Amino acid sequence: MSLLVTALVGIGLVFSLRLSSAPHSPTTLEGYDFLAQAAKATNDLPAFQSTIQIGSESTLTGLANTMDITGVLDLDRQTGKASLMLTTEGNSQMDTGQDFNVTTQLFSDGENVYERAGTETKPSDMTAAQFREACDGYRIELFSPDLVDTQNVSIAPNHSDASTLVFYLSALPDEVLASVVEQYETLLDESVVAAEIVLTKAQFAYVVEDGLVTSQNIQISTKYQAGVRSAAYQTISEINLTQSSKDYSFTLPPLPQTTRQ
Repeated sequence: MSLLVTALVGIGLVFSLRLSSAPHSPTTLEGYDFLAQAAKATNDLPAFQSTIQIGSESTLTGLANTMDITGVLDLDRQTGKASLMLTTEGNSQMDTGQDFNVTTQLFSDGENVYERAGTETKPSDMTAAQFREACDGYRIELFSPDLVDTQNVSIAPNHSDASTLVFYLSALPDEVLASVVEQYETLLDESVVAAEIVLTKAQFAYVVEDGLVTSQNIQISTKYQAGVRSAAYQTISEINLTQSSKDYSFTLPPLPQTTRQ
């Protein structure tokens, strides 16, 4: 399987890093209930009151192949304007003919979707509704407390200032682990057993302000070894939410003259 096909699978990484739903029962884990309440308030926030910025960077290494994926999503939920830029670079020590560097850009003015290759901008086959559905799947969903190994929690006394909660997990939630398995299988072009994936880092950090989760940063590092075959997968994903009342400024790249801003 070519690295380019692998890259296309990686597009989903920008959006698909979703965690297991938090249990509804109270827990003794410090700060967890505080975070769970803020996550629910954030998820209940009307779309027209917030904007989202998502950044994701992933690296897959194995079989003398390396692939780096960097993606940035900027979404104004009130107007429906959105911009997605994804850069994928692949290198193969065994076959340099498979090397590539591709930048994909999609953006919407709320009514139509456009794609850009180089300096050329053209209408996309994707509808604005489809693009928005793909972009607007943002939710804060928490892991189960029993997965937490250690933590570093600092909650502001009056809850209006920024509170920081960092959790280090001993194992990945099932949904995240399934996504990691998929990335390995795509890169190695073979079935991968989840139990053979070694977790070396799982850091989940949140910032809570005024009762809302305004930032979520996830860092995951894993290794895979099966016989003489080995691979590594690392990913960093950051999501930032800004309420529209805080003067968020959204601008699209230049569109064709016939496009209404």
